[in-house]
Amino acid sequence: MIRLAALLLGVALTFSPLLATPARAIGANDIYVGSNDDSTGASSCDDPDFSTNGDDEGHINLALDAALAAVDDDGDVIIVCNGLYEYNDSTLVHDADEGRYDSITIHAEMSGGVILDGAFVGHVGLHFINTDIEVVGIVFQSLAPAILAEGVGHELLVEEASFYGNQANWGGAISAARMNVTVVDSVFGAVANDPNTLPHEWFNYATSDGGAIWATSDIPALVSVQGSTFVGNRSDEDGGAVWIGDAVRLEVNDSTFTSNFTNPDVDRCGGAIALANSAGATITDSDFMENSAYTGGAVEAHAFCSGDEYSTLEVRRSTFVGNQAECAGGAIEARSVDISDSKFARNYATVCAGGAIAVPEIESDAEVRIERNDFTGNTLGDACCHGGALYLFFESSGAPRIRANRFSGNHAELRGGGTVIWGEGRVLVLSGVQRNTFTRNTASQGGGLALLGCVEEGGGFSAAQAGRLTRLNRFSLNRGGNRQTANLVNSEEQCDVPG
Repeated sequence: MIRLAALLLGVALTFSPLLATPARAIGANDIYVGSNDDSTGASSCDDPDFSTNGDDEGHINLALDAALAAVDDDGDVIIVCNGLYEYNDSTLVHDADEGRYDSITIHAEMSGGVILDGAFVGHVGLHFINTDIEVVGIVFQSLAPAILAEGVGHELLVEEASFYGNQANWGGAISAARMNVTVVDSVFGAVANDPNTLPHEWFNYATSDGGAIWATSDIPALVSVQGSTFVGNRSDEDGGAVWIGDAVRLEVNDSTFTSNFTNPDVDRCGGAIALANSAGATITDSDFMENSAYTGGAVEAHAFCSGDEYSTLEVRRSTFVGNQAECAGGAIEARSVDISDSKFARNYATVCAGGAIAVPEIESDAEVRIERNDFTGNTLGDACCHGGALYLFFESSGAPRIRANRFSGNHAELRGGGTVIWGEGRVLVLSGVQRNTFTRNTASQGGGLALLGCVEEGGGFSAAQAGRLTRLNRFSLNRGGNRQTANLVNSEEQCDVPG
């Protein structure tokens, strides 16, 4: 155990440059929790207020519960002394409705210097009901989940924390209901690339949704993720790293999602993030790399897995590289999008549609705005499908704004190496598709752009619409079929909608 503690503290140091920095200044109302047995080497505290020794049999949850019960003022702060601490079979629940104080602050003595270990036997790390919570600098491992919080209108703040190897049905690391959640400068995922280094799988895992974070609410709530890293998290259903549902809105800023995934043996969605009929999401200045799912390799929003309702997914100044979907949307699948100033490179969808982005079943009130993005080397691999980089399917009228994007080196096996616009009806205004460049894209037909529709069902585009697109956009060196269809193809006989 001492060797394991040393290894994990070393990993915490790798991920947290603030390990040598106190989590906060010492205050008059600090309540210390730790071990006062110098022979164990478990703690840096000589004389904590609540000890894991003696009658507490060395288990941190008993000492923490005693400290939580002692909090009676907003100024009280629980400080956990540096060390590795194990849980026993007792359940730690802090319920403000049962006489406990409704505002709790827990800090590590040094950020990254405290490890709370559930020993892979199903312990909930911290369970709060109707309480405002602030947790700073703690490493949570092998808990179920690490933090469980519920309470109308309350706040959970997690800062400079790390979550490894936690597992639950919903939200392996954090499970929140009817609360606002803020996560800052934290790490969720695997602690080592070599699986032989540690005795267990150390990614966070959900047997249902949300490998790392799961949040739902029937009243408006916000989940904010800032400056955080998600690596190798997994769910058996939707949202390999994050699942957001119902009236919750998600905001992600300056964060990284790498190699998160859903169960590859079932048809599930959102390798990194899944939005299930939620209040929508804004993603800014973030990176998504090598995430995978059946559909929506990085992000799925209100499409294949999550029902009929939808709201807009907004993406700003972000990067999507090497994400993969078995069906649609190698990087993103959504039903209403506003995406700008972002890069999509080497994303891949095997079948269905959209090597980088798929926007299916677009209704007249949905927003479709894709501007100033760079699509390079994205691929749709199956010979029956369309849209190497971008796929749009309008069920009714619409006026998409696809402006000033660059499509280069994308490929679709059938039609639309760069982009496909599919109209089930004829009431589509395409004047907003302009100032895009299509270069060196390839497909069997329409290397740059394909307009598709089913004339038998009243769909398709006129020759005038197709001609105007060739004037409003730039095409060069695309390959697709013969000379007439290399840049743009207009087919009114495409009635088989993929996926």
